[in-house]
Amino acid sequence: DREDITAALASDQDVEAIEQESQEAKNAGIEGVPCFIFGGRFAVSGAQSPEYLAQAIERIASGEADAAE
Repeated sequence: DREDITAALASDQDVEAIEQESQEAKNAGIEGVPCFIFGGRFAVSGAQSPEYLAQAIERIASGEADAAE
């Protein structure tokens, strides 16, 4: 609804949540976009090829990323 969106944008209703998410990203060392986080544990930063992202997904799915830690 246009009125709901306009009211939400004019308010501070989501400021705290966004600031918290921003701080969490900063604490995790994320300083740029895009940043893809797979399985909540494996991060790929920057623009990457689809092949590289597919390999990252395969690694996290197979548990290789856990062994690399």
